Amino acid sequence: MIAFDLKDLNTATNVKLSDLGFSDIEYIPLETNKQCLIGGINRVIAGNGFFLVKYIERILTFRTDGSFVAKIGEKGNGPEEYQLAHDVAIDRTSKNIYVLSGWEQKIYVYTEDGRFIRTIPVPRYSKELTFAGNDILCYSDNTDGLVKNSFNLVDKNGIVIKSFPNKYPFKAQPFVIFYQHEILFYRYGSQVFKKEIYSDTIYAFVKNVFKPKFVLEQGKWLLTPKVRENGDWMKVLKNYITQWNLFEFGDKIYYEFSDKTGRFCFIGSTNSDFRSLTDWEQGFVDDLDGGPNIKLQTVGDDKTVISWVSALALKTYVASDAFKNSKPKYPEKKKELEKLANSLNENDNPVLILVKMK
Repeated sequence: MIAFDLKDLNTATNVKLSDLGFSDIEYIPLETNKQCLIGGINRVIAGNGFFLVKYIERILTFRTDGSFVAKIGEKGNGPEEYQLAHDVAIDRTSKNIYVLSGWEQKIYVYTEDGRFIRTIPVPRYSKELTFAGNDILCYSDNTDGLVKNSFNLVDKNGIVIKSFPNKYPFKAQPFVIFYQHEILFYRYGSQVFKKEIYSDTIYAFVKNVFKPKFVLEQGKWLLTPKVRENGDWMKVLKNYITQWNLFEFGDKIYYEFSDKTGRFCFIGSTNSDFRSLTDWEQGFVDDLDGGPNIKLQTVGDDKTVISWVSALALKTYVASDAFKNSKPKYPEKKKELEKLANSLNENDNPVLILVKMK
């Protein structure tokens, strides 16, 4: 098991995309029309031949060239509508899209072109999900510390295959703190991984068992059930780490977290001593084509990381002196980026950015 020590990484540095092993960059403008207009992006999931894009309660699919495919479902009270999209996942086998409405204890299933198929019942308090083979692994919120089972593995009919008891019970304070990411799921290759906020260990889900894989050593800054039970909520938020994002690409682990000093991105190699800490707001320096700094958001595959930028922000940056004076590794790509930015309207949909390793 590989351990990464975050306790002594107290100085954020500038990190270039090439430092991380990236050698290519691609921009995909998302089609803009009345049916698919979005004000931003909260999440992107790469499917087989398409991207799923979520913005608040809107879920849309786009082809890999950015052309619009369909709107997925609708928020509402109708038989084919979900009350709230707590989470969403793609079944890699069927390409169907699974929208979790935790309050209703249901998953709504749609095709990639938006056709409603059916609903699946899920256990109470389910708020996040991921596919584990042909089954669905659901996570139940532990906001008040009283949830019985943290994880439930269900089949595609909603039948519970296996439940995993809550390892972190506590008695909540009168003022409850809600964490957006109590659990972080990610996929690397064919394997599913998870990290809970009360643990510094990343587990792989193997044959319906959680097996420890990596450790992110956080020392006294790791949030614990005891702290939740006994601590003043302001002190809890100031003195303990809040986790935001986690994934792997190439030979590296990306972990995004915040503490009282700011929000940071830790990257560590699993087969070398490479370690870096970067300010999240600053992002990573695009030395490939001289574009704006990039915030790594999610993965397309094991060697591709996805980000995005608004059309206005991209146009503004390309018009800046910083871009004009930049000397990237690939000058021809700088020219392509300038041409793309000039073709955009500032009110267009966001642009996906794919950075790729060899």
